[in-house]
Amino acid sequence: MASFSDSQELPLQLDKSHLNEVLVLLRKCQFPDKRWFELGLALGLSKNTLDTIKANNPQDVNQCLIECLSKWMERADDVFSKGGATYELLSAAIRDMNLIAVADMLDQEKCHEAFNINTESTEDEVKQKPNEDEASNVIYTGVMYHEKKEVNQWTTTFSVVRDMKVLQRYLDNKSSKVEQDESFVTFRFDHDGILELLLQGTPSLESGWTVQPHQLPMQIHQNTVDHFPFNPSYASCSISVYAKPGIAKDPLHCPIKLTGIDPSKTIFIYRTPPPSSMNSTSSSSSTASISQTRRETEEGTFRSDIAHRVMTECTGMIKERIGLYPLIDRLVEKRMISDAEKGQIIDTSHGLTANQRMDELLSLVKASIREDGEDFGMFLEIIKEENTRRADRLAQTLLDNYKRLL
Repeated sequence: MASFSDSQELPLQLDKSHLNEVLVLLRKCQFPDKRWFELGLALGLSKNTLDTIKANNPQDVNQCLIECLSKWMERADDVFSKGGATYELLSAAIRDMNLIAVADMLDQEKCHEAFNINTESTEDEVKQKPNEDEASNVIYTGVMYHEKKEVNQWTTTFSVVRDMKVLQRYLDNKSSKVEQDESFVTFRFDHDGILELLLQGTPSLESGWTVQPHQLPMQIHQNTVDHFPFNPSYASCSISVYAKPGIAKDPLHCPIKLTGIDPSKTIFIYRTPPPSSMNSTSSSSSTASISQTRRETEEGTFRSDIAHRVMTECTGMIKERIGLYPLIDRLVEKRMISDAEKGQIIDTSHGLTANQRMDELLSLVKASIREDGEDFGMFLEIIKEENTRRADRLAQTLLDNYKRLL
């Protein structure tokens, strides 16, 4: 059946002023209060938040549901990254819980409201016409930002928003550090409502640089920006940028032409190659130190009890200096964790924050090291593969702590 999202141009963002309205609607659609915890997870709330609600309201599922919806409307935890608080997302969450009849009833109720609005008198439509014309002339903002994945690799993303504050909150909530360009572009969409990014040729691409779009064509649709005003990830195009070590010596200055907008513009990906000699020397020295410590340890390997203690004591330091996703991919490559374990950790539907997912990952690593001390040496080498001075210092600190406890 058609959902109510088909009947509205923009999803209504809910806040606490809508709390009673939502509660009445859920009662009318016969949503079971006892499943409030599962609903909270589906809406993007964390398990910790829901556990607190449960502890504060023992044996009162009705109050738990109210507090759950209130936190959702406050955009707590991962709610913002899931698109905010809208009736569409509420319906989708209920449907994901396999409460199909409840979700269908909710859709019918909201579709009925939308139908009543759309069948108002011609006089009212005429009164609203200037607002529609005004909407067609909305000024949009495009911003480019960069996320470092490796010492010589970035993901460059161009996002379009109607409100710069929304993008800033989105970037602040990302687990990895983001470098945002100081300049931005403002524009109106052309009549077809499609912005396209076209990479232009540049000599630097033949000098050790690689620029690879994540999708082709690179297009951003106006209706996507309008329908998801609180989640810039839906109205974005990403590009992988790679500097080949020892070959890319000059800065990258890669032009991208923006078409389908008024006025047409050209923006640039600007990156400088990282210094390699210092990192390679430091990395070689640290790797040699790891091997030397192995030789000095009984039976040529690391003692599992001491290595596990080091990992436990330094968990906070590891979380501060190593990103979740680069680490988890390398752990899978080295077979320290399985693909299934990786899937469970990165699955955001469980409601865990990035920090909590990192805790889960490090728990698996520590369990593996407790079983076999040699996995500690492998973990140090994985850290070294990030090839940054920060990672080198972390690996050396872990190694020094191990030596201290021998």
